[in-house]
Amino acid sequence: MNHYPSKEQVIAMKFDSFIKRCCTNELRNIEKQEKRLRSKEILIPDFSKVDTQVDSSNGILPDFVIKGFEISIEDIDLLEALKKLPARDRELILLIHFTGYKPKDLSEEMDVGERTIYKRHKKILCKLKCYMEGPK
Repeated sequence: MNHYPSKEQVIAMKFDSFIKRCCTNELRNIEKQEKRLRSKEILIPDFSKVDTQVDSSNGILPDFVIKGFEISIEDIDLLEALKKLPARDRELILLIHFTGYKPKDLSEEMDVGERTIYKRHKKILCKLKCYMEGPK
């Protein structure tokens, strides 16, 4: 008496397992994308709370606004170097150094590996250093 599945049954089981894994991964990716979109959206009741006026007490506009954080840079050389960076690089540096985001949080939000965030961060810091040390 043969207790082993036939070759066709084995292939069917492997295929079922593969399809299940694909569906699970796709569901996870959809949930991550929805989470990212929800973190960036502003609801209409919350929009009225967003301050669109200049702070009249000091009359200073922030240099950058990222994820609701207003960032003002006092060092002119650093400000110019940051403006030379691509928007994605500038956002990463500002989030890590000026808002307190951790690379782990950013890796989840940007859907990349944590090691990738560390490598990008290091490259961007090198670019900033070159911009700041270069000819003016």
